Amino acid sequence: MSQKRTGPLGQRLGSATRRQRMLSAFAQIKVKKRGDTGLYETVMAAFDYMERTYKPEYVNSILLWTDGRNEDPGGPSLAETLDHIRREYDPERPILINMFGNGEDVDVNELRQIARLTRGDAYVAETPGQVQALVLRALSQRVSP
Repeated sequence: MSQKRTGPLGQRLGSATRRQRMLSAFAQIKVKKRGDTGLYETVMAAFDYMERTYKPEYVNSILLWTDGRNEDPGGPSLAETLDHIRREYDPERPILINMFGNGEDVDVNELRQIARLTRGDAYVAETPGQVQALVLRALSQRVSP
């Protein structure tokens, strides 16, 4: 069964809501050492996607999970990523980025630099048990524009 990647958290997808499915999936995340993370490229792609599919009647936000470091030497730099978001961010069509680092090797400073450009924030889960609490905390801080 094909599911849309984005949509309202309360939307039912079969027997559960999008929120319930998301929390269940997050609780099963395992950190992969040296995950070859293209963090900056992923952030820009998610941001651009949300710009293209912006829905003014909703809080448009990105919840991005990462092992906490960009490990893509051929991809964009942090400076390029920050410049891209600064250039593209439209306060009349806000897109909130919340970033979640998972594991012990998270560079929370980099995550916060990116997220705070959109009035979002970065969170770190050092244990699987912290994942659900952090997601709920971030979701509770979302404010409709």
